[in-house]
Amino acid sequence: YCHEENVLAVSARDFSITLWDMRKGRLGKNVPKIVRTLKAPTSQISMVWSHKHRTLFTAGVNLEIIAWNVKTQAILGKLSAHKDMIMHVICIDEMDMIVSAGLDDIVYLYGIPEMKTFGACIGHKKGVRRVCWGHGMLFSCGFEYTVRVWEIDLNEAGERYAEGKQVMSLKGHSVMLLDVQIVPGELPLVVTCDVNGNFKLWDVGMFASFSGEGIELQSFTAGPSVKSSIQCFFISTQCESGPIPGSEDNPEPLKPLCTLIAATNE
Repeated sequence: YCHEENVLAVSARDFSITLWDMRKGRLGKNVPKIVRTLKAPTSQISMVWSHKHRTLFTAGVNLEIIAWNVKTQAILGKLSAHKDMIMHVICIDEMDMIVSAGLDDIVYLYGIPEMKTFGACIGHKKGVRRVCWGHGMLFSCGFEYTVRVWEIDLNEAGERYAEGKQVMSLKGHSVMLLDVQIVPGELPLVVTCDVNGNFKLWDVGMFASFSGEGIELQSFTAGPSVKSSIQCFFISTQCESGPIPGSEDNPEPLKPLCTLIAATNE
């Protein structure tokens, strides 16, 4: 969703990216309508919107990332680094960076103003399926059982460049991973899910940083009512605070209460 432009971008197999006007009007009666269509050179399999730069970035099967101006439909630039299919692309606006994950086992870092490759996070032994940014760290997972956690070293003295250094790993799954997501809020928590539908909640805070291993707090599944495999999940960006029972001498600490939504083939 391109918030600042109030349009929803939808990618299709015919190489088109359709932009839908999602404004409901003063009376809330307006229905979504197509306002523009972007023509890409190939199918685009991952998209992300940069709020800061008001730019849509899309990753295609031709191993390129395209930067779009959704108003003028112009291509602002292209990024190319992967040697195999790009699976996921995200934006880190606070660093003016784009991050991509690919089946070539590498996570690449790019500068948005420069529109060039900065560096990479190297360490995965198999293809990388998903990446996410939060709590000052980059998380990546894929066709392995372990989530790798990276610290991004961004050098802004002179010509900018960046590289990733692995600082932690999350070990506990016994099959390939599907996704990793940040739990919104001040507490350093993330959730992972594997291809068998097993979810795990992790503490990636100070103690985990010292040991280099994430601390598993909880493991759960969708339950027996879900018969087909989970394909993706996300966590609500708006979390409420709820009390954890504390001792009589200390005030009750707070934890975020968030909603996790998963989609299956059913």
